[in-house]
Amino acid sequence: MVKVELFDKSKSRPKSHFKQCKKCYRLNHIVRKCPKKHKQEKNLEARMDLRNRRRGQIERRIKERIIKMQNKKKKSPFIIGKLKATIGDTGTKGKGKMPKYITLMSTGKLNGGLTCAETQREERPESKKKGPKPGNQIFFVKFQIYFDLVLLIWGLILLLILFFIILKNNNMSQQNEERGKKKYIS
Repeated sequence: MVKVELFDKSKSRPKSHFKQCKKCYRLNHIVRKCPKKHKQEKNLEARMDLRNRRRGQIERRIKERIIKMQNKKKKSPFIIGKLKATIGDTGTKGKGKMPKYITLMSTGKLNGGLTCAETQREERPESKKKGPKPGNQIFFVKFQIYFDLVLLIWGLILLLILFFIILKNNNMSQQNEERGKKKYIS
């Protein structure tokens, strides 16, 4: 068990003077003269050596990681610009020349040149166009075609109705004329 000496009120020293020792947990003695401190000094050196070794290992690992990251950034290619160019016969079925996009990449070396990387996509939109989505456009076109067909059908029906009305009126007028002639003749 650890012995703890309580604070002595009869002493004239202020309360702030008495601090509990972290080594032996006593109150009324100076930490520099602690009896347990002398025993721990031998073990303290071994502990500090271990700490320093671990600290050194961690620092070395961190430095290695930083160097690797810097080298990756230097070596990794970055895009300089994009060019659209026509490349010779790409297909054997007689498709002819097809436009493809070429990206210029730097190799990351000081004296290294540029490398060209072809993209497999034939067309790549450079900027997004504002407007209706392609699905909506297709729906709108289909709707417009159906609407035009419906209008044509209704127009034909109305024309037929008008044609029959006109024929009926002509027949009625001819019948009326024939009746009138019969009256005058008789």
